[in-house]
Order: sequence, then structure tokens, then C-alpha cells
Amino acid sequence: MSLTIDLIIKKKISYNLLVKTIKDFWFRKNGRETYFFYEEKDFLSFSSIELYIHFSDNNTEIHTRTSWLRYSYDIEKQKEIIKILKNKFWWYIKNDWPLNSWKDVNYSAIERACGLSYHKFQMSKMRVLRMIHWLKDDIDDEEYFYFISLMDPSSNYINLIIPFLISSLEDFLKTFFIRYLNYSKISKLDNENKIDKRLSYNELIKISNWDLTLWELISEKYNFQNIKNINEAYKEFTWYKFTDIINKKRKVESWKFYNLKNELNRIIELRHTIIHEAEYIHITKKELIDIYDVVFKCWEEFVKYIEEKENIKLDLNK
Repeated sequence: MSLTIDLIIKKKISYNLLVKTIKDFWFRKNGRETYFFYEEKDFLSFSSIELYIHFSDNNTEIHTRTSWLRYSYDIEKQKEIIKILKNKFWWYIKNDWPLNSWKDVNYSAIERACGLSYHKFQMSKMRVLRMIHWLKDDIDDEEYFYFISLMDPSSNYINLIIPFLISSLEDFLKTFFIRYLNYSKISKLDNENKIDKRLSYNELIKISNWDLTLWELISEKYNFQNIKNINEAYKEFTWYKFTDIINKKRKVESWKFYNLKNELNRIIELRHTIIHEAEYIHITKKELIDIYDVVFKCWEEFVKYIEEKENIKLDLNK
């Protein structure tokens, strides 16, 4: 849900003066007569504030839009730029929502940082669902299925979806690891003692030059597409055991019960076969839906565990 506030100036005004005012407020240009504001520090902005300028014969129109969650920080900045422009020019404000009626949403730094990792994974989930929806129904005859796959490339989506699923989970677990350690209340001294002897001179130079953060550098030492490596990373630096969190039986779409840890291991092996051995894997649409369900149930179990242990909120859409 977005918040739109428009400023209608009942006269043509100096373009250069208008642009200078906008840029003084740290808006950056993003195309012709299009500007945006995004505060990267501590993930204070969830999505950029968009600003568009439109000139007509007698009016100058300035359109602003905050596109996600009506998050307090972004909306306050949106109101502030409108107020600045209002005080400089003759104005008329038009908005799609009473300015004081949005839900005041404030999150901690760790919730913002890790919650945006969560949100990105949710978007991947939606993309995979759309791809599965486009798949044709299953064909029981394997030889005929193989023939159809040669004639109809869309049937090969299955062999694209599995690597994407695992890559999405890898990206989430790695990004979450980095951001969690940057913002969590875990004793930094304990972690610093662990990594004192791990960093080379060149790695220390990268950190001092801001090429990489400390936890980005540490994360590069682990393979987040390998359950054993994931477990080692989280166990050593967060004291959470990934394998314990997902070592559970859960029912999936087909009403079958799977041990999530064992099944995720199998799916990762499938991904390896497709990518590194160039093998065509014959999997039915029903089987793919179960694979999808297993991967996202692993993610859900992990998120639920962290939220309870840390008393934080990661689903920022709620």
C-alpha cells in the first residue's frame, strides 16, 4: 500500500530553483524529471520516496509517492519535502489518504535489516509460485514427457526453478547472517576473540578501506548452499544450530510428511546435478510443489525460531 501526496503550484516556476530545492533535500535524479530519496544508513528507508515533476501550461505539479508499508521514517521525509516546497511556492496539496491516518510503524535496526532480507525471500516465493502456475499438468509417460520437453521449452522450467529456489535460500541465509551479526545484541567481544586469528593482512586492508564489512568477509568463508557449512557459520557466531531448527517432520502440499533437513539435503543435491553435471531431471509438477513447500517450510521454521529467541519481528508486512 502506498501513500501519494501531490503538490499543485498554480503557476509556472523556475525549473532550476525547483530542482535545487529538491536536491538540497538529498533527492537524487533517476530519469527525466524523476527523483528519489533513499536513506541507506541502518536501513532507515524501506523503499525510496519517488518524486515526479510535471509542467503544464499554467501549473507546476509535483507528485510524491512512498510505495511500501507507509513506514514512519519514509512518510515523515515525504511530508517534510512537501512542506519545504509548500513554503517556497504558492501551493495546493492533494493526497490519497489523510496525512495523519497511517499506521505509525517503527522497527529496531535489526528488524529493519533482517526484515528486508525476509521480504526479498517472500518476493522470490511469489516468483516461484507464478512459474509453477505456468507449468503444464503432469504427463505420466516418461518417454513422451521427454519428447514434449524437446518441443516445448516451458516444460524445462522445473530444471530452472530448483536452482533458483536454493539460490534464494542461500541468499537469505547469507544476508541474514551478515545483518544479524551487524545489529544483534550478541557480545561483540566474544565474536572478535573468535576471528582474531582468521583475518589475513589483505583482508584487514579490505575492511579498513570499507571494501567489505567484517561480517561480509567472514560470510565469504562459508558456503551457504551446504547445510553443514550453514550450520557451522550459525553455530559458531550466533550459537543457533540450523540443523536443529529444521530437523523436524512437516506435512507438505501432497499431504506427505518429510524430515525437512533430510529433504533439503536431497534438493541441494538435485540443484548440484542440474547446474554442475548438466543433467536433465525429470520431476513432475506435483513433486516440484512438494520441493517448493519443503524449502519454504525450512525458511519458515528458521524465521519463527529467530523471532521467538530474539523477540523481534521479521515479517514487516504484518
